Amino acid sequence: MLMDQTEIKSVVSAFFVRLLRPAVRILLRHGVSFREMAELCRGVCVAEATSHFGDGGRPASVSTVALQTGMTRRDVRKVRLLQDSEEQQTIGRMNMAGRVLSGWFLDEDFLAPDGKPLPLSESGAFPSFTDLAKRYAADVPASATLKELKRSGAIVENEDGRLVAISRDYMPGIVDPAAPEALTRSGSVLEDIGNTVEHNLIRGPDGTPRFERRATNINISDECVDDFREFINREGQAFLERVDAWLSEHEVDSNEEHGGEPLRLGLGMYWIQDTAR
Repeated sequence: MLMDQTEIKSVVSAFFVRLLRPAVRILLRHGVSFREMAELCRGVCVAEATSHFGDGGRPASVSTVALQTGMTRRDVRKVRLLQDSEEQQTIGRMNMAGRVLSGWFLDEDFLAPDGKPLPLSESGAFPSFTDLAKRYAADVPASATLKELKRSGAIVENEDGRLVAISRDYMPGIVDPAAPEALTRSGSVLEDIGNTVEHNLIRGPDGTPRFERRATNINISDECVDDFREFINREGQAFLERVDAWLSEHEVDSNEEHGGEPLRLGLGMYWIQDTAR
């Protein structure tokens, strides 16, 4: 059954409200006002209309963006002047920190005979943390990567002053849930999920869907939550480590020629829980 434009807008609006709810709660808790949210939405509208609604893959013109968003051309020009890449730079640094941890757990040069990550000195004779950081995050100073991984709780110093990896995952929100890096990472998680959902909605009948599944049950006793958490932490982590190993095996050297263009590829997993009835 085909829906008319009014019905489609109603469904899309309901979709948008559900998408907004968790984001608005986070923004309000951190003192972002409605006026500031509106300005952020204005900027996102201009950026996305510019990137995705031009002709022939080119950025959309000011007039096209104004028509698509309902904004004036003057407002579109003003917003474009204010946009920058600070957030993407932050995400880039976070991705590098994750690469360093992954390398520490997978690269034989940094593993002990039992397959566990070697305790490393910060610098000095190979292998050191500086060597690890240069191999997997050459564009970021090793000292900055070290500081970030310590702050996230992923690595600690042992009694000998050597650095020990205690987590394979870079999760800045574990130690300080309100840390700026935790908020940035959380935003990128929501963006990844949203990009997959959007792709699956617009791909067309002949397009290849991206994997997106859920396993839920609405009649689970709250007494099972701790057991479920233990199960997910064990099985989910093991699966993600296999995914990480597969991706590492297929990683290409950016300095060498190879078939196809390199891209970011991966899989995310997330917990689902409603409040108790």
